[in-house]
Amino acid sequence: MTTILFADDSASIREFVKQELEDEGYRVLLARDGKEAVDTVGSERPDLAILDIWMPQLNGLEAAERIATMDPGIRVILYTNNAELCMRDARSNFAAACIEKGSDFAELERAIRSVLASRGSKTLFRIGLPPI
Repeated sequence: MTTILFADDSASIREFVKQELEDEGYRVLLARDGKEAVDTVGSERPDLAILDIWMPQLNGLEAAERIATMDPGIRVILYTNNAELCMRDARSNFAAACIEKGSDFAELERAIRSVLASRGSKTLFRIGLPPI
């Protein structure tokens, strides 16, 4: 079963996303902030991490960088209210996708399927991000 880590400092968003992803057949791990996300990656090794950018302790961009250092095989999706930041911050290069929270949830689900399908590919797959 594919395991997805979802990190967001909003409990209601965490629970909504968890329910939606479990309904799609994924095993879902939750984290309240970037530090907890990085710790969970270290102990659980999920297939994919979805990170909010604005979180306490460690923001999503910092967490994405640390996750890439720990295990470059774990793909990251940034899920944010500020997609413009994905275009400006070089740390977004550690992510495979940047999806705006205000968009239809189906957009996040499509990104998840595409990013998971691209695992193992030598071609860098990116959605909603500038080219590297």
